[in-house]
Amino acid sequence: MDLCKIGSAIYYPIPLHRQKIFEEGVKLPNAEKICNEVISIPIYPGLRVAERTDVVTKIRTFYGV
Repeated sequence: MDLCKIGSAIYYPIPLHRQKIFEEGVKLPNAEKICNEVISIPIYPGLRVAERTDVVTKIRTFYGV
């Protein structure tokens, strides 16, 4: 998505249950999967309509929707 100049971030590259402070050997396959698939995109109250439209349009184009 960097080519589209849309800011993005990965908030939890390691699921919480695998972080050292919480680690107890618990297996949570859905959490593992989601951590590899979810990114954060711009969303905040000050985002103008044109900016929201631009983000949505570029994401839809990227995924061919």
